[in-house]
Amino acid sequence: MRDDFPRAVVETLAKRVGNRCSNPGCRKLTSGPHTEDEKSLNVGVAAHVTAASPGGPRYDSSLTPEERKGTGNGIWLCQSCAKLVDNDEARYTKELLARWKLDAEQEALREIESPSGKIRPSDMDALKEYSAHFDRAALQDALRNCGSYKAFAAALGDLISLLNTGVVREQAVTKRRADFDNIEWRKSLETLYHEIRELRELYTSLVRSGEIDEDKCTCQFMRHRMHQVFDRKKHEIISQLNAVLNDANLPSIRGGFF
Repeated sequence: MRDDFPRAVVETLAKRVGNRCSNPGCRKLTSGPHTEDEKSLNVGVAAHVTAASPGGPRYDSSLTPEERKGTGNGIWLCQSCAKLVDNDEARYTKELLARWKLDAEQEALREIESPSGKIRPSDMDALKEYSAHFDRAALQDALRNCGSYKAFAAALGDLISLLNTGVVREQAVTKRRADFDNIEWRKSLETLYHEIRELRELYTSLVRSGEIDEDKCTCQFMRHRMHQVFDRKKHEIISQLNAVLNDANLPSIRGGFF
């Protein structure tokens, strides 16, 4: 026997996320107008976090029937994402779905509370923006192949500004690291920020000492083997960000020069 959600639970789950899919990679609107004025379209589903009956995805025998069909065991998804999470329960775990649900509800609340109706980016959207800005040759290519040391330094400056203020070259693109709701991601980004600052400070010290000539784009790294230090640090920075992206089920960025 299936422990299906009552209609009241279905409606509550949909309303708590503003009738949007809770999958952070989707966030599709699930309701809209029908051609008939008295009707509306719905492509949303109240999905079970743990299955409604034995043998289903993520079934939890410890739950009572009331718990199994209560709002605590439900998540609002579009029809495509509902099928997706049930077809690969090893990937879409109970813990992951619970996080999706919480993040979607928090995003809906922030939008309601915002006087302008405009909200700051969600953690997931901010990570996508971070990924796009970190996905650049300055971090991914070996320093000895760098075409311009000034461009390399400017790239580090952009990333420091991104993490510190959410602004790159006077353009607001996302939120700063300190505004992340996910505590563990916020801690990781804090570490990342300091690693990039240390890399830029090392670069600046070598410019001042004359080991790097920015104008001629030459250096003595081969003799001092400092290029290996830079490449290792850049690799560590990419790895640090990829750990956060992987935790969020977002694609990693390339960092394979080391």
